[in-house]
Amino acid sequence: MTGAIIILYHPDTALLEQALEKLLPQVDEVCLIDNSDISLADHFEGRKGIVYVPLLQNMGIAAAQNRGICHFREKGYDDVLFCDQDSRGTAHLVERLKAIRSVLEQQGHRIAAIGPKPINEKTGRSYYNKPRNVIRKLTVDTNGEAYHVDLVHSIISSFSLVRLAAFDEVGLFEEPLFIDAVDNEWGWRAEHFHSLRSFMVHELTFSHMQGQPTRMPFKKSSAFRLYYQYRNFLVLLRRPYVPFFWKWHCMWTYLLKFFFYPLFVSPRWQNLCQMLRGIRDGFFRAWPSTFSTLSSCKPSPGDQHSVALERQQQSPLPASTISVLMSVYGKDEPSFLSEAMQSIWTEQTRRPDQIVLIEDGPLPAALLEVIDQWKKEIGQPLEVYSNEQNMGLTHSLNKGLEKTKGTLIARMDSDDRSHPKRFERQEQFLQEHPEVDILGGSMQEFDETEECLNIRHYPTSPEAARAMIHRASPVAHPTVMMRRRLFATPADNSLRESGKPFLRYDERYRISQDIALWFDAVCSGYQISNITDITLFFRRANDVYKRRGRVKAWNEFKIYMRGIYRLYGLFTPKYAYPIMRLVFRLMPRRIVRWGYDSRLRRHIAEKKG
Repeated sequence: MTGAIIILYHPDTALLEQALEKLLPQVDEVCLIDNSDISLADHFEGRKGIVYVPLLQNMGIAAAQNRGICHFREKGYDDVLFCDQDSRGTAHLVERLKAIRSVLEQQGHRIAAIGPKPINEKTGRSYYNKPRNVIRKLTVDTNGEAYHVDLVHSIISSFSLVRLAAFDEVGLFEEPLFIDAVDNEWGWRAEHFHSLRSFMVHELTFSHMQGQPTRMPFKKSSAFRLYYQYRNFLVLLRRPYVPFFWKWHCMWTYLLKFFFYPLFVSPRWQNLCQMLRGIRDGFFRAWPSTFSTLSSCKPSPGDQHSVALERQQQSPLPASTISVLMSVYGKDEPSFLSEAMQSIWTEQTRRPDQIVLIEDGPLPAALLEVIDQWKKEIGQPLEVYSNEQNMGLTHSLNKGLEKTKGTLIARMDSDDRSHPKRFERQEQFLQEHPEVDILGGSMQEFDETEECLNIRHYPTSPEAARAMIHRASPVAHPTVMMRRRLFATPADNSLRESGKPFLRYDERYRISQDIALWFDAVCSGYQISNITDITLFFRRANDVYKRRGRVKAWNEFKIYMRGIYRLYGLFTPKYAYPIMRLVFRLMPRRIVRWGYDSRLRRHIAEKKG
């Protein structure tokens, strides 16, 4: 079944009736979501095939569309068609879009949205004039007719046809955007994180009016819209999945508008104020890091016209399974590897269900002998995979992630020792705190003489971890236990939290890949925390200061600068921390060693945000 969603805002009822006349024969039901402050319930009362939902306030196009999506999802519909109150489609439009979509899916395309070409109602010309939005041009034959179809990065939401299942995977529209770039952002998110593509059909058209006519190379916008245009542009500017061509185009367009509107377009002062407000909020306003999902569909309290949707009760957590992920390379010490294996298998009160060991390149005979011994000791739970040449830890970890099967993935280094109750305590915590995705713990350092050194503590709440990440790593990599849903792929999509991207270690970084992963996780809305118990005994070699050399320092500097930009924007004092760290790490080695052992370093790292 197919439902249509039309968003209203003080509509011209005569034009709306014309749109409904063409639309009703093509769909099973039309849901009118009204953002106006007055209700038209009397006008639509008793109309067959029409559901009218007055919101009695302007909640924005994204929130209104999400309300309609939830309505049809609750009623078990398969598809939704998005429409505007001032747009008119052609006869048999939905039927033809479905036929073309079916052919594309048979060709192996995974589809987010498909829609017709928009035509400017005033000029009769297409304003689909962004060639860089086109990825590839296709020809589709259906029922003896040939259609020219563009594979694009995103399409306008008007008359776009979307399967409801796509919202289960990608998430709903981003409501804080309110109006501008709402449809674009969803399409880019679907493409980048979920490999769902958008398509536009040239032979199918609809009439639409976008903005007011102007002689300038951009449409005229109201002061109200200017605020959201500037604010949303600056918000989306720092998101890596937003295409560069859009950022470049908008940058020049909004730069021209900034000088043109206050001089030539009334109301001049109001236009300037709204643009400045948008710039201010785009740089400094805190922005939600997660996207709403279909499970969040719910009615507004006390609104009798709201869609009657209830959140499904959470089912009990399934019994967890643990996979341990390790990597070993030629310079590792065989005795240390044996101690590490003993700590995660023989000494553990809760043994893992799987151990994935990646041999990163050729290994000496002594290491291979240790691995063979533990194969005999552990048996089937130990799975060993090899790289023909040394590919680095980042690549090896990503390869290992593809081999893990557990619902929980624990990291372990080949020269450290896990606490005997590490897996038991971390598994119990994650069972009791389903909101936490990455869990670490305290770490006790020891040197080559087996002397216990200091204990490192990490933040014990997601809020504290997020507040700390710009200063130092909020979790120790070899102590973490992570949920598999962070790394889920379309093959095991049921494990993934809808609306959140799946992660991988960033292979641009051969070292410090863990810090990049923590930034990716926080930016994607995943939660990081730690338990206070000691989970790992960390072997601190005498040459630890040599390994923290200039290459590693520069690498970490780039990761922190990029991560801070993604989290906090361009203007923030938080950049001072990685700059000071880089300057310190470039100092003589004796000073670096003193700083590493000093109480001042621990005080700065553990200082609350």
